[in-house]
Amino acid sequence: MKTSLQIATLLLFFTITFTACKDDDSCTEEFKRITVSVKNLDGSAAQLDEVYWIELATNDTTSLAPTNSGVYILADDNTPIAGTATFRFDAYQNTSQGPFLVASENYVLQKGDCHIEKTSGKSTITLD
Repeated sequence: MKTSLQIATLLLFFTITFTACKDDDSCTEEFKRITVSVKNLDGSAAQLDEVYWIELATNDTTSLAPTNSGVYILADDNTPIAGTATFRFDAYQNTSQGPFLVASENYVLQKGDCHIEKTSGKSTITLD
């Protein structure tokens, strides 16, 4: 009985794996992420104080936690996108006058047959 259940589970796994990507050679089991790296002019990681990811059609805003590495995950294969969506990455550094916008970049993402895809937007932003 246990062997039959294991075989059925294994068959279900292979069925889902082989049909999920419509036999497209570009499909992999890799989990795709869209990232941006924010750097200073000297190439070091920019230290940001406030970071926002905004879906422009709905104005839904997600606050991203500042990182020491300067790399931010903007979206991944689990991001709910129907077709194509436009987002904006806004980054601020605190000054004596308050938060100052140091980076603002638009991104167009689409849900591909197998993975999320970036159709426009920078992979690296260098601050002046």
